[in-house]
This record gives sequence, C-alpha cells and structure tokens, in this order.
Amino acid sequence: MNLVKFSTQADKEVLDKISNLAVMEGKHKQSLINEAFLDLIQKYDNKNHINNIKEESKKIRQKFSGTFKELAK
Repeated sequence: MNLVKFSTQADKEVLDKISNLAVMEGKHKQSLINEAFLDLIQKYDNKNHINNIKEESKKIRQKFSGTFKELAK
C-alpha cells in the first residue's frame, strides 16, 4: 500500500468513534479511514453501474417497444 499524507477536517464525534473502533479492532485509525474511503468509492461505482444498466434498459425498451407489445398479447 502506498500511503500519501493529506489534511482534512472531520466532526470530533466521528473521529472519536473511529479512534474507539481502531482500538477495539487492534488497527490504526488510518486503516479504518482507508476502508471507509474504499467503501464509499464502491458505493458510488455500484450506483453508477446501476444507473448505466437503467439507461441501457430504457434504450432497449424504446427500441423494441413494438416487439414487447406483440409479445405481451
């Protein structure tokens, strides 16, 4: 893992909870924060993937609407 130092701000209660979790899990705070970043990225990647699927589905329904109507009969 290639760590890069950066600076930001966060809510004190959130940081306190991360510190407590790190102690309970026997991990460093930076490890938990990295996991949270990865989870956030995956969430948005999945959301974009789902939106792409919806858009393609819409295109297919438009293109084949006549066929779908005939099949529904």
